[in-house]
Amino acid sequence: MQHKSRYIIVSIILFVSFLAASCLDQIELKNQRFTDRATIIQGRLVLTATTASVNVSITKNGEFDRKEVGAFISGTRVLLVDDSGKSIVLTEFSRSRNYSASIPLNSPDFLVKVGKKYHLKVSLRDGKTFESIPETLLEVPRLEKIAFQPLLKPFINTQGRLERDTFMHYFLWPKLRPRSNEPKAVLRHEVYLTYKFTDNFKRICYCNESPKVEQVLLYNGNGFQQERLDSFLFFDTFWDHRYAEGAYLKFVQESLSAGAFQYWEEVKKLAQRNGNLFDPPAGKISSNIKAISSPSDQVFGYFYATQHDSLSLFITPKAAGYPKVYCPLPPQTLENRDTTICVFCPYISNSSMTKPKFWPL
Repeated sequence: MQHKSRYIIVSIILFVSFLAASCLDQIELKNQRFTDRATIIQGRLVLTATTASVNVSITKNGEFDRKEVGAFISGTRVLLVDDSGKSIVLTEFSRSRNYSASIPLNSPDFLVKVGKKYHLKVSLRDGKTFESIPETLLEVPRLEKIAFQPLLKPFINTQGRLERDTFMHYFLWPKLRPRSNEPKAVLRHEVYLTYKFTDNFKRICYCNESPKVEQVLLYNGNGFQQERLDSFLFFDTFWDHRYAEGAYLKFVQESLSAGAFQYWEEVKKLAQRNGNLFDPPAGKISSNIKAISSPSDQVFGYFYATQHDSLSLFITPKAAGYPKVYCPLPPQTLENRDTTICVFCPYISNSSMTKPKFWPL
Protein backbone atom coordinates (compact mmCIF):
# COMPACT_ATOMS: atom_id res chain seq x y z
CA MET A 1 0.00 0.00 0.00
CA GLN A 2 2.95 2.34 0.43
CA HIS A 3 3.30 3.11 -3.27
CA LYS A 4 -0.29 4.32 -3.52
CA SER A 5 0.15 6.47 -0.42
CA ARG A 6 3.24 8.04 -1.93
CA TYR A 7 1.44 8.79 -5.16
CA ILE A 8 -1.45 10.57 -3.45
CA ILE A 9 0.95 12.89 -1.66
CA VAL A 10 2.94 13.59 -4.80
CA SER A 11 -0.25 14.24 -6.74
CA ILE A 12 -1.46 16.73 -4.18
CA ILE A 13 1.82 18.60 -4.37
CA LEU A 14 2.02 18.47 -8.16
CA PHE A 15 -0.98 20.80 -8.22
CA VAL A 16 1.65 23.47 -7.84
CA SER A 17 2.72 22.70 -11.41
CA PHE A 18 0.72 25.81 -12.15
CA LEU A 19 1.57 27.25 -8.76
CA ALA A 20 4.94 25.59 -8.10
CA ALA A 21 6.60 22.14 -8.22
CA SER A 22 8.17 19.64 -5.83
CA CYS A 23 9.25 16.04 -5.24
CA LEU A 24 8.70 14.02 -2.09
CA ASP A 25 10.11 10.99 -0.38
CA GLN A 26 7.82 8.07 0.34
CA ILE A 27 5.25 9.22 2.90
CA GLU A 28 2.47 7.34 4.65
CA LEU A 29 -0.96 8.85 5.08
CA LYS A 30 -2.18 8.13 8.58
CA ASN A 31 -4.93 5.48 8.75
CA GLN A 32 -5.34 5.44 4.96
CA ARG A 33 -5.70 2.38 2.74
CA PHE A 34 -5.82 2.73 -1.02
CA THR A 35 -7.64 -0.34 -2.29
CA ASP A 36 -9.11 1.73 -5.14
CA ARG A 37 -7.78 4.54 -7.24
CA ALA A 38 -8.19 7.91 -5.59
CA THR A 39 -9.32 11.11 -7.30
CA ILE A 40 -7.36 14.30 -6.62
CA ILE A 41 -9.12 17.64 -7.20
CA GLN A 42 -7.19 20.84 -6.58
CA GLY A 43 -7.62 24.44 -7.61
CA ARG A 44 -8.22 28.05 -6.72
CA LEU A 45 -10.21 31.09 -7.80
CA VAL A 46 -8.03 34.22 -7.96
CA LEU A 47 -9.22 37.83 -8.05
CA THR A 48 -6.73 40.52 -9.11
CA ALA A 49 -7.05 44.22 -9.90
CA THR A 50 -7.70 43.46 -13.58
CA THR A 51 -9.33 40.05 -13.85
CA ALA A 52 -10.54 36.89 -12.14
CA SER A 53 -9.45 33.40 -13.09
CA VAL A 54 -10.02 29.86 -11.89
CA ASN A 55 -7.74 26.86 -12.43
CA VAL A 56 -8.55 23.28 -11.43
CA SER A 57 -6.51 20.10 -11.74
CA ILE A 58 -8.28 16.70 -11.71
CA THR A 59 -6.19 13.53 -11.70
CA LYS A 60 -6.49 9.88 -10.72
CA ASN A 61 -3.68 7.68 -9.47
CA GLY A 62 -2.80 4.61 -11.49
CA GLU A 63 0.00 2.25 -12.43
CA PHE A 64 1.90 2.22 -15.70
CA ASP A 65 4.96 0.04 -16.34
CA ARG A 66 4.99 -0.86 -12.62
CA LYS A 67 5.22 2.79 -11.62
CA GLU A 68 2.64 4.98 -9.94
CA VAL A 69 1.69 7.80 -12.30
CA GLY A 70 -0.89 10.56 -12.38
CA ALA A 71 -3.52 10.44 -15.09
CA PHE A 72 -5.24 13.66 -16.09
CA ILE A 73 -9.01 13.04 -16.16
CA SER A 74 -10.43 14.44 -19.37
CA GLY A 75 -14.05 14.84 -20.37
CA THR A 76 -15.03 16.12 -16.94
CA ARG A 77 -17.74 18.70 -16.36
CA VAL A 78 -16.40 21.26 -13.89
CA LEU A 79 -18.63 24.04 -12.55
CA LEU A 80 -17.65 27.03 -10.44
CA VAL A 81 -20.67 27.92 -8.31
CA ASP A 82 -21.29 31.06 -6.22
CA ASP A 83 -23.41 31.51 -3.10
CA SER A 84 -26.45 32.59 -5.15
CA GLY A 85 -26.45 29.38 -7.19
CA LYS A 86 -25.05 30.93 -10.38
CA SER A 87 -22.38 28.89 -12.13
CA ILE A 88 -19.93 28.90 -15.01
CA VAL A 89 -18.47 25.93 -16.89
CA LEU A 90 -14.68 25.59 -16.90
CA THR A 91 -12.94 24.80 -20.20
CA GLU A 92 -10.70 21.77 -20.50
CA PHE A 93 -7.09 22.39 -21.55
CA SER A 94 -5.58 18.94 -22.00
CA ARG A 95 -2.16 20.29 -22.97
CA SER A 96 -1.75 22.06 -19.62
CA ARG A 97 -3.72 19.29 -17.86
CA ASN A 98 -6.24 21.56 -16.20
CA TYR A 99 -9.69 23.14 -16.39
CA SER A 100 -9.84 26.91 -16.29
CA ALA A 101 -11.80 30.06 -17.05
CA SER A 102 -11.18 33.79 -17.15
CA ILE A 103 -13.99 35.93 -15.75
CA PRO A 104 -14.34 39.65 -16.53
CA LEU A 105 -14.49 41.94 -13.52
CA ASN A 106 -18.01 43.00 -12.48
CA SER A 107 -19.55 40.54 -14.94
CA PRO A 108 -23.36 40.56 -14.61
CA ASP A 109 -23.43 36.86 -15.53
CA PHE A 110 -21.06 35.72 -12.80
CA LEU A 111 -19.72 38.16 -10.20
CA VAL A 112 -16.40 37.48 -8.52
CA LYS A 113 -16.25 39.64 -5.43
CA VAL A 114 -14.60 39.75 -2.02
CA GLY A 115 -16.95 38.35 0.63
CA LYS A 116 -18.85 35.99 -1.67
CA LYS A 117 -18.55 32.20 -1.36
CA TYR A 118 -17.56 29.81 -4.15
CA HIS A 119 -17.27 26.07 -4.60
CA LEU A 120 -16.75 23.42 -7.26
CA LYS A 121 -19.09 20.80 -8.68
CA VAL A 122 -17.28 18.06 -10.59
CA SER A 123 -18.93 15.33 -12.68
CA LEU A 124 -16.74 12.59 -14.15
CA ARG A 125 -17.64 10.67 -17.30
CA ASP A 126 -18.32 7.54 -15.27
CA GLY A 127 -21.11 9.36 -13.41
CA LYS A 128 -19.23 10.00 -10.17
CA THR A 129 -19.70 13.47 -8.69
CA PHE A 130 -17.72 15.55 -6.22
CA GLU A 131 -18.15 18.94 -4.56
CA SER A 132 -15.93 21.24 -2.55
CA ILE A 133 -17.04 22.98 0.64
CA PRO A 134 -17.83 26.67 -0.09
CA GLU A 135 -14.95 29.06 0.64
CA THR A 136 -15.23 32.81 1.15
CA LEU A 137 -13.10 34.98 -1.13
CA LEU A 138 -10.99 37.00 1.31
CA GLU A 139 -9.56 40.46 0.71
CA VAL A 140 -5.75 40.64 0.64
CA PRO A 141 -3.64 43.33 2.35
CA ARG A 142 -1.32 45.43 0.20
CA LEU A 143 2.22 44.34 -0.56
CA GLU A 144 3.89 47.74 -0.26
CA LYS A 145 7.54 47.21 -1.14
CA ILE A 146 10.18 44.65 -2.12
CA ALA A 147 13.98 44.85 -2.06
CA PHE A 148 16.98 42.59 -2.65
CA GLN A 149 20.59 42.34 -1.50
CA PRO A 150 23.42 39.88 -2.28
CA LEU A 151 24.78 38.55 1.04
CA LEU A 152 27.16 35.81 2.16
CA LYS A 153 25.41 32.89 3.79
CA PRO A 154 26.57 29.55 5.25
CA PHE A 155 24.94 26.44 3.76
CA ILE A 156 25.32 22.66 3.69
CA ASN A 157 26.60 21.41 0.33
CA THR A 158 25.65 18.14 -1.35
CA GLN A 159 28.50 16.36 0.45
CA GLY A 160 27.11 17.47 3.82
CA ARG A 161 29.86 20.01 4.42
CA LEU A 162 29.43 23.57 5.63
CA GLU A 163 30.30 26.24 3.05
CA ARG A 164 29.77 29.96 2.54
CA ASP A 165 28.53 31.47 -0.69
CA THR A 166 26.69 34.53 -1.95
CA PHE A 167 22.91 34.35 -1.96
CA MET A 168 20.41 36.87 -3.27
CA HIS A 169 18.17 37.83 -0.33
CA TYR A 170 14.66 39.23 -0.90
CA PHE A 171 12.82 41.42 1.61
CA LEU A 172 9.14 42.35 1.76
CA TRP A 173 7.07 45.12 3.35
CA PRO A 174 3.56 43.58 3.57
CA LYS A 175 0.62 45.06 5.43
CA LEU A 176 -1.14 42.61 7.74
CA ARG A 177 -4.71 43.96 7.54
CA PRO A 178 -6.75 44.50 4.36
CA ARG A 179 -8.41 47.46 6.10
CA SER A 180 -7.81 49.15 9.45
CA ASN A 181 -11.05 47.85 10.95
CA GLU A 182 -10.59 44.23 9.81
CA PRO A 183 -8.73 41.31 11.44
CA LYS A 184 -5.16 40.54 10.49
CA ALA A 185 -4.90 38.21 7.52
CA VAL A 186 -3.42 34.76 7.10
CA LEU A 187 -1.01 35.17 4.18
CA ARG A 188 0.76 33.10 1.58
CA HIS A 189 3.61 34.44 -0.59
CA GLU A 190 5.19 33.04 -3.73
CA VAL A 191 7.65 34.37 -6.32
CA TYR A 192 8.06 33.70 -10.03
CA LEU A 193 11.44 34.24 -11.72
CA THR A 194 12.23 34.82 -15.40
CA TYR A 195 15.86 35.19 -16.46
CA LYS A 196 17.73 35.70 -19.72
CA PHE A 197 20.16 33.03 -20.94
CA THR A 198 22.46 33.14 -24.00
CA ASP A 199 23.99 29.94 -25.39
CA ASN A 200 27.21 29.42 -27.36
CA PHE A 201 25.47 30.18 -30.66
CA LYS A 202 24.05 33.49 -29.42
CA ARG A 203 20.55 32.12 -29.13
CA ILE A 204 18.64 33.89 -26.37
CA CYS A 205 16.18 32.08 -24.11
CA TYR A 206 13.91 33.43 -21.41
CA CYS A 207 13.70 30.86 -18.63
CA ASN A 208 10.85 30.63 -16.13
CA GLU A 209 11.08 29.24 -12.61
CA SER A 210 8.02 28.68 -10.42
CA PRO A 211 8.29 28.46 -6.63
CA LYS A 212 8.85 25.10 -5.00
CA VAL A 213 6.40 24.15 -2.28
CA GLU A 214 9.05 24.36 0.43
CA GLN A 215 9.91 27.93 -0.66
CA VAL A 216 6.35 29.24 -0.32
CA LEU A 217 6.06 31.54 2.69
CA LEU A 218 3.08 31.09 5.02
CA TYR A 219 2.31 33.06 8.15
CA ASN A 220 -0.56 34.23 10.34
CA GLY A 221 -0.71 37.99 10.77
CA ASN A 222 -1.99 37.52 14.32
CA GLY A 223 1.44 36.24 15.27
CA PHE A 224 2.87 39.76 14.91
CA GLN A 225 2.22 42.84 17.05
CA GLN A 226 2.94 45.36 14.30
CA GLU A 227 0.57 46.35 11.51
CA ARG A 228 3.18 45.99 8.77
CA LEU A 229 6.29 43.83 8.45
CA ASP A 230 9.35 45.88 7.48
CA SER A 231 12.36 44.29 5.75
CA PHE A 232 10.81 40.86 6.22
CA LEU A 233 13.12 38.22 4.73
CA PHE A 234 11.00 36.33 2.20
CA PHE A 235 13.51 33.91 0.72
CA ASP A 236 17.02 33.63 -0.68
CA THR A 237 18.55 31.87 -3.65
CA PHE A 238 22.02 31.32 -5.05
CA TRP A 239 23.63 34.38 -6.65
CA ASP A 240 24.50 32.79 -9.99
CA HIS A 241 24.13 32.96 -13.79
CA ARG A 242 20.37 33.61 -13.50
CA TYR A 243 21.22 37.21 -12.63
CA ALA A 244 24.03 37.62 -15.19
CA GLU A 245 21.86 38.88 -18.08
CA GLY A 246 18.87 40.31 -16.24
CA ALA A 247 16.19 38.77 -14.02
CA TYR A 248 12.50 39.63 -13.65
CA LEU A 249 10.67 38.59 -10.48
CA LYS A 250 6.98 38.74 -9.64
CA PHE A 251 6.04 38.55 -5.96
CA VAL A 252 2.48 37.46 -5.14
CA GLN A 253 0.61 37.80 -1.85
CA GLU A 254 -2.72 36.09 -1.18
CA SER A 255 -5.10 35.77 1.77
CA LEU A 256 -6.08 32.31 3.00
CA SER A 257 -8.96 30.93 4.98
CA ALA A 258 -8.12 28.87 8.07
CA GLY A 259 -8.73 25.68 6.08
CA ALA A 260 -6.58 26.70 3.12
CA PHE A 261 -3.80 27.78 5.48
CA GLN A 262 -3.86 24.39 7.20
CA TYR A 263 -3.80 22.63 3.81
CA TRP A 264 -0.75 24.57 2.59
CA GLU A 265 1.03 24.14 5.92
CA GLU A 266 0.62 20.36 5.76
CA VAL A 267 1.73 20.20 2.11
CA LYS A 268 4.78 22.34 2.87
CA LYS A 269 5.79 20.19 5.85
CA LEU A 270 5.56 17.06 3.73
CA ALA A 271 7.68 18.70 1.02
CA GLN A 272 10.35 19.55 3.61
CA ARG A 273 10.59 16.03 5.01
CA ASN A 274 14.00 14.40 4.69
CA GLY A 275 12.75 10.89 5.34
CA ASN A 276 14.91 10.29 8.44
CA LEU A 277 14.04 9.05 11.92
CA PHE A 278 13.89 12.58 13.31
CA ASP A 279 11.11 13.71 11.00
CA PRO A 280 7.67 14.03 12.61
CA PRO A 281 5.25 11.33 11.44
CA ALA A 282 3.20 12.26 8.39
CA GLY A 283 -0.56 12.54 8.72
CA LYS A 284 -3.48 12.96 6.38
CA ILE A 285 -3.49 16.19 4.37
CA SER A 286 -6.58 18.35 4.91
CA SER A 287 -9.20 18.33 2.17
CA ASN A 288 -12.45 20.17 1.52
CA ILE A 289 -13.52 17.91 -1.37
CA LYS A 290 -16.41 15.49 -0.80
CA ALA A 291 -17.52 12.49 -2.84
CA ILE A 292 -21.26 13.01 -3.47
CA SER A 293 -22.43 10.09 -5.64
CA SER A 294 -20.38 7.46 -3.77
CA PRO A 295 -19.36 8.70 -0.31
CA SER A 296 -16.94 5.77 0.08
CA ASP A 297 -14.85 6.92 -2.91
CA GLN A 298 -11.45 8.27 -1.97
CA VAL A 299 -10.94 11.90 -2.95
CA PHE A 300 -8.25 14.36 -1.90
CA GLY A 301 -7.29 17.95 -2.62
CA TYR A 302 -8.46 21.46 -1.87
CA PHE A 303 -10.24 24.32 -3.60
CA TYR A 304 -10.17 27.89 -2.27
CA ALA A 305 -10.91 31.47 -3.34
CA THR A 306 -8.49 34.32 -2.80
CA GLN A 307 -7.47 37.81 -3.84
CA HIS A 308 -3.96 38.57 -5.10
CA ASP A 309 -1.74 41.59 -4.71
CA SER A 310 1.60 41.59 -6.49
CA LEU A 311 4.76 43.60 -7.13
CA SER A 312 7.35 43.09 -9.84
CA LEU A 313 11.08 43.73 -9.80
CA PHE A 314 13.66 43.75 -12.59
CA ILE A 315 17.28 43.22 -11.55
CA THR A 316 19.89 44.40 -14.04
CA PRO A 317 23.28 42.66 -14.26
CA LYS A 318 24.85 45.80 -12.76
CA ALA A 319 22.44 45.83 -9.81
CA ALA A 320 23.13 42.15 -9.22
CA GLY A 321 26.89 42.74 -9.12
CA TYR A 322 27.71 41.13 -12.47
CA PRO A 323 27.65 37.40 -11.65
CA LYS A 324 29.29 35.12 -14.23
CA VAL A 325 27.34 33.89 -17.24
CA TYR A 326 26.81 30.15 -17.63
CA CYS A 327 28.13 29.85 -21.22
CA PRO A 328 30.71 29.27 -22.51
CA LEU A 329 31.86 26.82 -19.83
CA PRO A 330 35.54 26.67 -18.85
CA PRO A 331 37.04 23.29 -19.91
CA GLN A 332 37.71 22.16 -16.34
CA THR A 333 34.00 22.39 -15.44
CA LEU A 334 32.60 20.34 -18.32
CA GLU A 335 32.44 17.14 -16.29
CA ASN A 336 30.21 18.69 -13.62
CA ARG A 337 28.02 21.04 -15.63
CA ASP A 338 25.21 20.58 -18.12
CA THR A 339 26.77 21.37 -21.49
CA THR A 340 23.71 20.70 -23.65
CA ILE A 341 21.98 23.95 -22.70
CA CYS A 342 25.03 25.89 -23.95
CA VAL A 343 24.59 24.20 -27.32
CA PHE A 344 20.83 24.76 -27.49
CA CYS A 345 19.28 26.87 -24.74
CA PRO A 346 15.66 25.76 -25.42
CA TYR A 347 16.67 22.53 -23.67
CA ILE A 348 16.22 24.47 -20.42
CA SER A 349 12.90 23.51 -18.85
CA ASN A 350 10.12 26.10 -19.15
CA SER A 351 12.14 28.30 -21.49
CA SER A 352 11.20 30.18 -24.65
CA MET A 353 13.08 32.09 -27.34
CA THR A 354 10.22 34.60 -27.47
CA LYS A 355 10.87 37.69 -25.40
CA PRO A 356 8.09 38.18 -22.80
CA LYS A 357 6.04 41.36 -23.10
CA PHE A 358 7.08 42.40 -19.61
CA TRP A 359 10.83 42.15 -20.36
CA PRO A 360 12.25 45.72 -20.18
CA LEU A 361 15.49 45.29 -22.15
